[in-house]
Amino acid sequence: EWVNSMDLALRIDFTSFGLEEGAARKLSFGTIITFPDVNSRFPLYFGGGLGAGFFIKQLENESALALDYSIFGGVRFLDVFDRLGFMLESGLKNHLHLFSDGQFNGVYFNVGTVFAF
Repeated sequence: EWVNSMDLALRIDFTSFGLEEGAARKLSFGTIITFPDVNSRFPLYFGGGLGAGFFIKQLENESALALDYSIFGGVRFLDVFDRLGFMLESGLKNHLHLFSDGQFNGVYFNVGTVFAF
């Protein structure tokens, strides 16, 4: 983290696509930045990320590598039970195929837990 400004994190996603042409599955690794940092204890946050996507299973004649990027916003409820909290997040998650034409633009909603160490 950069104290009193932002947090830097690693996000790992597994995505499965059901398309008319068949199914595809992708594993993504990306860096995300969120503002403000969690130590500010401000409940609302926003951020963005950039990373690489690797298709474990891909459609024929499509790139197995993708450039993933996202923007998001959310709310976090810290210390609901001792050091355990909850978060709600929504955003745009997109990818560009690196070695073929095409892209994916999607919207997501995420519910999760937050742990303080």
